[in-house]
Amino acid sequence: MYHVSEFKSCIEADQVRVKDEVKTLRKYLAEDAIICVGENIPTLDDALEAQIATFGDTKLLWKKRKDTLSQLLGNSEAWGNVYSIQKISDLDQEK
Repeated sequence: MYHVSEFKSCIEADQVRVKDEVKTLRKYLAEDAIICVGENIPTLDDALEAQIATFGDTKLLWKKRKDTLSQLLGNSEAWGNVYSIQKISDLDQEK
């Protein structure tokens, strides 16, 4: 993966100590990604493998995002019609 090799190159270029590599990675992660890389992971390779295992399947990630969006929007068929009562009602609830 491109980002993995790029991050490893940055770690080498910045001469980060081996014992601080995982801590440095965690500094740049947020939300689910930081949960995936716990403080107990010993090496950078293990941490990156955990990231790939969790976030490497783009189809699964997109499905999760799409399902979440569908839940938030409710009846998505109504959104095709600009003046749909359902759409207007959904938008009013979001405010």
